[in-house]
Amino acid sequence: MMKMKLSYVETELGKIAILTDSTGLKVIRISFNPQDLEQTIDWNEVEIYDETLASMEIRRYIDGKLREFTVEPILNGTKFQIAVWKETMKIPYGSMRTYSQVAELVGNKRAAKAVGNALRMNRIPIIVPCHRVIAKTGLGGFSAGLRWKTWLLELEGAIVP
Repeated sequence: MMKMKLSYVETELGKIAILTDSTGLKVIRISFNPQDLEQTIDWNEVEIYDETLASMEIRRYIDGKLREFTVEPILNGTKFQIAVWKETMKIPYGSMRTYSQVAELVGNKRAAKAVGNALRMNRIPIIVPCHRVIAKTGLGGFSAGLRWKTWLLELEGAIVP
């Protein structure tokens, strides 16, 4: 079995761990606490790399030098989840959509809650920019927490600090 490549990107909020293999980007984990990340990694299955294409692109994104990613995420999920994630990837840098808007775009305008659940299962945040999907009445949720979501939206200029 081929080992996954693990690389990190440091940010002012914490670490982003990026796991890839020869087929593409598999997982991005975001945490305020590096120990949290390291407890979720199976060290028998990874080799640490200083830089991968995914980590280089995320670093450039964090530095404000990249708006569109070229790295290909591997999307594993239900048909509905994959449709939601692909639609989310179409949201332009610095823009936002509501859960209801994404639901309508994937063909079920009443599925806003299901869209939220699909985004909660997104294993590749930032590349699949679920932070760009918000509730009608506020930010909604984010797997890494609202502080990260707010920071990413401020980074993109979608909201003003």
